[in-house]
Amino acid sequence: MKLSNPVWKGKNHLDINEILRGGATAFRKKIEEHSLTIFCFEQSLKGALVLGSLDKSTDSWFQGNPEEKVRYGISRIRKTAEAAAALDVSVVNGFIGSPNWGSWFIYPLMNEQIYEEGFQLFLSDGERFFDFFNKYNIKFALEVRPQEHAYNIETAKRLLEVVNYNKAFGFNFDPSHFVWQLIDPVVFIKIFADRIFHCHAKDGELVKENLSTSGCVSTGSWQQSG
Repeated sequence: MKLSNPVWKGKNHLDINEILRGGATAFRKKIEEHSLTIFCFEQSLKGALVLGSLDKSTDSWFQGNPEEKVRYGISRIRKTAEAAAALDVSVVNGFIGSPNWGSWFIYPLMNEQIYEEGFQLFLSDGERFFDFFNKYNIKFALEVRPQEHAYNIETAKRLLEVVNYNKAFGFNFDPSHFVWQLIDPVVFIKIFADRIFHCHAKDGELVKENLSTSGCVSTGSWQQSG
């Protein structure tokens, strides 16, 4: 099973601070009593603070100025790696965010440069937690999806290049995010087979009549029919 750190109110699967205070043995015993196995941890929303957005849209995750949000996001990912090591879990799923995901659309023309700067920013910030992952032999599995700086096959390749194929960095394969972007999930598997550290058994559906009016990047609630 996958355990998520407290990111949604009332969904406290795991208190990593308690684990790091010496609670790993008791927690492991509780899991074993129920005949369960932990395959990965997840640190998604707060991990997205590494690159952002760092404005008021993320205040519900952490309130502070942009620098404080980045530090908090990195610290949560590092603590998650430590907690995973304490429980002999080898993978941490997560987000890294994107400083300006809206610039994926290359207009105005400066957007291309703005988006490229986000890759270099991740190289700088990623080094601040990859050392922890390598130290504990933990893998970080980025979920490739919109609002992440790697949201398709090209940008996933670019991130790997930027971090010089760091052995700790790979992907969480979630086909649902490819389906609605009209990306073939099988192609992703073929290209990144040795970098897929975890997967989500999720699907997606594109409703033909809605595509005809809104396309595949419509606005509105994420719970609306696609």
